Amino acid sequence: MPEQLNLTDFISPDWFKDKNKSAVWIRSYRIFRIPMESIKKIETINLSDVKAVILPGILHYLDTKQSRIEHVTETDWPVNLLNVKEQDTFPGVYLILLTPSTVDGNEIADAVIEKRLKEVVGLLMVLNGRNIAFEHIYDNIITFEGNKISATSQVTENPLVFPAPIISSENFNKIKAADTAIQSMPPNEKNRILLSLHWFESAMRSSKVNSFLSFWIALETLGMEDTNIRPLNKSLAQIYSLPSHVDANNKFGLGRIFGLRSRIVHKGHIVPIHQNLQRYLETLYTDIFLAKLGLELNRYAKIELNKADFNLSDYLHE
Repeated sequence: MPEQLNLTDFISPDWFKDKNKSAVWIRSYRIFRIPMESIKKIETINLSDVKAVILPGILHYLDTKQSRIEHVTETDWPVNLLNVKEQDTFPGVYLILLTPSTVDGNEIADAVIEKRLKEVVGLLMVLNGRNIAFEHIYDNIITFEGNKISATSQVTENPLVFPAPIISSENFNKIKAADTAIQSMPPNEKNRILLSLHWFESAMRSSKVNSFLSFWIALETLGMEDTNIRPLNKSLAQIYSLPSHVDANNKFGLGRIFGLRSRIVHKGHIVPIHQNLQRYLETLYTDIFLAKLGLELNRYAKIELNKADFNLSDYLHE
């Protein structure tokens, strides 16, 4: 491999008309269980909007993994980029994915690029296994004008979006009561509750479609026996003293949310997921979770549903 490898040499010429107004996103993974000496030449795979490059050697990149949120005040968390630095990888075999991030002056949304790259990695893993992209190394962006290199890092979320934790003996006792209630359940029911918490945690730490689907799996695991959402609506009817599961469904829109889930999973619809919808699913889960354990109800979903800026129809793209 050449000592100074220029990754832009692998870019497809038909991606841009004006390279000086364009940029390319580069994502790198370490490939495991492939000896360097077994790679006799650089391999390239031309895919739709993405070029995959497999090469041995050392990569030079801009490392952002040490960027972090600094604490100044309870409402001020600047991102510290002082530790962002140029870095070399260990010798090894690497997978490089290149894809346009700005085309002739038109910037592509990060979410679109992320989706595109995840789909390609999924394809590669289906046909090669996990080790083809075992360890994520970096994401860099090369802007052709001036040959500038910038870096991307994991999304830094704004803590002000989320409610402040409740630090009180009353809340700690509620947490202990929840744990006691779970541990006292029959094994199958206990395992379902714990599994639903696993998916709830995944939903809280992800965003967009991943968060939406994880929230739905958490709800399904928590309160559904099969694909019928009636048990969830019955729980909501009891929580909110409504006449029937039909009234609960009309009020809280679980059937419509399930419809969006079905359009995404079964029809391949690609839709943006609003953070208000994520928060709403969080409150629906919390209400049903507390009811399942026989704990005091706060009826969070109603609070969210009644907010002036909340519009479920818009979030469900109906």
